[in-house]
Amino acid sequence: MDTAMDNAIAVVELARADVIVVMGGGLSQDELIAQPDNKSVKDLRGKILIVDAPNTALALQMKKILILNGLKPSVDCEIRPLTVGGQRLVQMREHREYAAAMMGAPTSLMAKRQGLVSLGFVPDVLGRIAGDGVAVRRQWAKEHADLLERYIAASIEAQRWMMDPANKQKVIELLAQDSKVPADVAAQTYELKVGGGGWSRDFAYQPEGLWEMLLKLRAEVEGSWGGKPPSPEKYYDSSYYNKALAMIKSAR
Repeated sequence: MDTAMDNAIAVVELARADVIVVMGGGLSQDELIAQPDNKSVKDLRGKILIVDAPNTALALQMKKILILNGLKPSVDCEIRPLTVGGQRLVQMREHREYAAAMMGAPTSLMAKRQGLVSLGFVPDVLGRIAGDGVAVRRQWAKEHADLLERYIAASIEAQRWMMDPANKQKVIELLAQDSKVPADVAAQTYELKVGGGGWSRDFAYQPEGLWEMLLKLRAEVEGSWGGKPPSPEKYYDSSYYNKALAMIKSAR
């Protein structure tokens, strides 16, 4: 599954599934997007904030931002599980009582264009945290190693193509088409992903900083592992990625 890194951690720790991350490493670039009458995070007191799940990924980022601003999640404001992805923007447009949600580009950019406001950009407020990656069941990976390695190799090649400056305009066009957003919003998304670290070169795994901050966030906000995060290697198996890289090199 292509998902936020913390979702894979939650599957391991909460669902007790034997899941591993096999590829990823980009930077989380989500924002706390709010209705325009909210001028600061403190204005969210007593209001409804929507998430996909209350104890994973973006919800943890939201909770940490609230805590940094003196608000207690689920006490000073309601954290309501409701919907996923771009649907959060749809829900906030249709229901003004939904005061805020976490969103990433291009949805966050569209939200601000439509009059909503940003109360915090994760890299600025929380620092460098791991974003999305690819996770699979460990047993499935063993049984389908060749398929998985070829998938990772193809993904690396595609990422190289997307990050090649020569292909910038075509990638922007594809982003606009796939996300159904205007060309200038797709261009802003591209700059965030390429220039801002949302995409990592070759989907490279970066345990230093990004993963450590991700695990620290879960430990602080949810009290996981008794507040002492484990080593990132518990959740990542680099062997398939390394074989995929070797496959690419041998094919050239």
